[in-house]
Amino acid sequence: MRKVLIIAGTRPEAIKVAPVMLELKKYQDQIKVVFCCTGQHRELLSGIFDLFGLTVDHNLALMAPNQTLSGIASRMFSSLEEI
Repeated sequence: MRKVLIIAGTRPEAIKVAPVMLELKKYQDQIKVVFCCTGQHRELLSGIFDLFGLTVDHNLALMAPNQTLSGIASRMFSSLEEI
C-alpha cells in the first residue's frame, strides 16, 4: 500500500488540497492518506475541514511568537520524522 502525506497550514492551502484528499480517499484500499496540519491558522482551518468532512491525522502546532520563516521550516521538517 502506498502512503501519501499531505501537509497544509493555511486556509488557502487547505482549500486547494481538500479535493485532492477527497479523491485519494476513494482509493483507501490502495492508498493511505495522512493529513498533517502545521497549525498556522488553526481557527480558520477548522471550518474548512468541517466543510469538506476532513480530519487531521497530525497537528504539528508549530506557531510561536516572533518566529522566523526558517525557524518554522526547521521545526516542521524535524516534526515530520515522527510521522
